Amino acid sequence: MSEADLETEILGALKGNVEEAADAIIAALHKYSTVTRLSLNWNGIGGEGAKAIAEALKVNSTLIDLGLYNNNIGDEGTKAIAEALKVNSTLTTLALTNSMIGDEGAKAISEALNMNSTLTDLGLAGNAGIDIKIIEDVNALCEQNKAKKLEEEKENAKHRLVMKQVHKIGGFGDDPRNTIDQLNYKVLAEALVSVVTSAENTNSSFAIGL
Repeated sequence: MSEADLETEILGALKGNVEEAADAIIAALHKYSTVTRLSLNWNGIGGEGAKAIAEALKVNSTLIDLGLYNNNIGDEGTKAIAEALKVNSTLTTLALTNSMIGDEGAKAISEALNMNSTLTDLGLAGNAGIDIKIIEDVNALCEQNKAKKLEEEKENAKHRLVMKQVHKIGGFGDDPRNTIDQLNYKVLAEALVSVVTSAENTNSSFAIGL
């Protein structure tokens, strides 16, 4: 099951009405759940098709990269996608370049990004009807999400380093229910300080508050 197969099924589904198309797209995305990147560029997808795709995005948790550039999505289709972005928490890249979008649709996207913390790359170039200030706002919000993601990755890295050191010194047993009894808190504290100090010494951007 490939991206091309999924694309074929979705484009076929878009021939129906919005509700039927949305249901078919949701089913297709579930069927091809291992596909994380999907290109639907240059397919003449209009506002109604975008609405169906948006309904699927509201419940999908596998796609991280979606290409919709060079379509005829327009403001109404873009507003539907914006509503989906308010609840979608997996999509990180979305291409809406050259899709006949104006200020109304772009503003909806900007508002949605205030509720979305995962989208980091959004293409709106080639939509001549969008005020440059709105594009700047959208780009700023995407950069903000990038910064948040980087910070989360740093925190996760710290946690993995600490847990690796704790397991190395035998701080945890195999049975998680006995963790508190088996963990020597003094040893854990020493391991934490050792790991964080080492990380900070080798990476000037790595810092933690204790």
